[in-house]
Amino acid sequence: MRLTRQSSPKPARQINVNFPKARALSVAAITTGLVLTPLATPAFGLGNEQAVAPKLKCGSVLLPGSAWLGGLGVDVHYSPTSPHSCGGYSRKNMAVQAGGAWQCVEVATRLYYVRKWGAVWTGGNGGAQYIPEGSPNLQFVRNGSGLLPIPGDLIIEAFGTYGHVTVVDSVVGNTINAVEENAARSARHTYTLEGSAISGAYGGGIVRGFMHSKKNTLGTMQSAPTASLPSITTVGPNPTPLDAGTNGVGAVTPGTAGVRWAAAQSPGAHVTGYEVSKRRVNLATGKLSPWTYYWVSSSSRSFTTKVIAGRTFRLRVRASNALGWGTWTPRIQVQS
Repeated sequence: MRLTRQSSPKPARQINVNFPKARALSVAAITTGLVLTPLATPAFGLGNEQAVAPKLKCGSVLLPGSAWLGGLGVDVHYSPTSPHSCGGYSRKNMAVQAGGAWQCVEVATRLYYVRKWGAVWTGGNGGAQYIPEGSPNLQFVRNGSGLLPIPGDLIIEAFGTYGHVTVVDSVVGNTINAVEENAARSARHTYTLEGSAISGAYGGGIVRGFMHSKKNTLGTMQSAPTASLPSITTVGPNPTPLDAGTNGVGAVTPGTAGVRWAAAQSPGAHVTGYEVSKRRVNLATGKLSPWTYYWVSSSSRSFTTKVIAGRTFRLRVRASNALGWGTWTPRIQVQS
């Protein structure tokens, strides 16, 4: 289901296993590892620190809105159980609760609703890392692209199944101070800037980039110096297709497409992960489908995905480190 632009802001439909009628809005199948079929699954919540705070009750205010974003924030609430929404799912009053309470996506959705900055939706499987695919009314800026976030922008983390989202509170030197829900008990998190590359994601993940609303007037996006951004060398040697009989890890069966690669050499910063992109090519007409993107761990050396048997696909790979993304490898063509 493709999300269309809305004439008025609506909140993200966060997924909660306690409320199976809620559904994810899928624009692109993007995930870590294998493709996941969109279904009713919970939006991501960390909750590790919160587990040691028994005196707090569900919905307790951890950080009042007046204490961040120059007094223009919204209250950040406590959710003791992850990944469920301890407060349930509601859209009766979006200024108080927008989606599953109190998930990381919920506070971002509610802030943008209150400030009238636009609708925040989740694509893919309903996880926070798919906000770029679900929110075409907002601008997505890829990590390391040369632009710096401003207060109010949403930082998108990709890791695990659902990822995470935080809200930029301030940018001071090479430090980004962010506010989050359903993660740290302090409701705050910090990232490090190297040029325009943001590092400091949870769980060994990567920062995909940030979302920006043109209606957000708390600052103007600036370009970062690029001299301190050495590029990652191409993932090399060139990737090779995973074919039955040639793959030492496990043969690819009909209806799948795969690729393998050697470890990237990353000067100055270790590799934090890889990104694989795939598109279908119609050999008869030459027509190409849009690229679909997948994130895999830094320890991975191969990737497979389910496809329609008998069709032809093109695959490519690139690596990331704390400074940003490397270059894409040459495309390879795989017959499923």
